[in-house]
Amino acid sequence: MFVKDLEAYLSQFKAVSLEDINASALMDRVDTKFFFRKDLLLKVIPDLIDHCDILEIGGHNLMPYSTAYYDTENFDTYKNHHNRRANRYKFRIRKYLQTTKAFFEIKHRIRNRRTIKTRIPIEFDEKGLPNDFIEEHSPYKEEVLSFVLDVNYKRFTLIDRKSSDRLTVDIDLVAVSKSKQVIFNNLCIVELKQSKMNRSSIPFQVLRKHGLVARRISKYCLGIASCHENIKSNLLKKKLRLVSKIENYKTENGITIY
Repeated sequence: MFVKDLEAYLSQFKAVSLEDINASALMDRVDTKFFFRKDLLLKVIPDLIDHCDILEIGGHNLMPYSTAYYDTENFDTYKNHHNRRANRYKFRIRKYLQTTKAFFEIKHRIRNRRTIKTRIPIEFDEKGLPNDFIEEHSPYKEEVLSFVLDVNYKRFTLIDRKSSDRLTVDIDLVAVSKSKQVIFNNLCIVELKQSKMNRSSIPFQVLRKHGLVARRISKYCLGIASCHENIKSNLLKKKLRLVSKIENYKTENGITIY
């Protein structure tokens, strides 16, 4: 029922192509994240139809993604994120399953909540990492990085017609480490990507209208903390508890019960 209702709403947006939005790729940007129960999307999305376009590829707008994350043996990039270091890196291979395209990406978080993303195309089944690219864009070397986590999910992308801000919406997340799999059936992660912070933008105002509060969350950190019970995660405990409540909620007579 949820998927059919969501698809019905998404079909009402004006579709745009990947070429149409590449001009506003927002590789240097400010991110604002929200996470909540995915059923709440059915209340939020209708308020955006008249203001946003939707990315469509091959007739599809709700598309599967797969992201493989790489870290050091001691999980240094995870720990830097967990410890809220202002200057930190993330390494990943992002696969667009709808188009069978893949990129190796480096995300560099700097002060003032800005994120700078650099990436290069790679073969879809590539397993190795591009050492020269890593050394050019980070203080790391390829030899210290190895695979630690896959995160798979479905995403649709909305583009604000006035500002070109992007709103990515991720649902049906599955985190898979070398030894464990964690499925997030009810979680929805929304990311508002802007060239500069603008809390008066229509997407931000619509989210706030429905009582949704901006909260930082990393799919990588969520996956690592969920798949590795003994890893340091004390600064994530509050968010992990909230995610657990989202995953375990139910309704009785129209009332949400946690």
